[in-house]
Amino acid sequence: MHYHLFAIKNFQLPIYFVVSLGCYGLLMVGVGLMHFPTCPQEALLLQQDIAEAKDFLKQRGVDVGSE
Repeated sequence: MHYHLFAIKNFQLPIYFVVSLGCYGLLMVGVGLMHFPTCPQEALLLQQDIAEAKDFLKQRGVDVGSE
């Protein structure tokens, strides 16, 4: 009977490992989002790139939606 309990516990170890790894990953993503740097210069460059892309697509007849 002791062998049976040992086998069940060994089977559960990989499951606990995967769950623990997933929790750690979610924690790291959360910490990264909380400390995400704001880059005002990059935001302006991105807005300029978006405007250029919209103009490029409009010239080719693609409807890019309203402003």
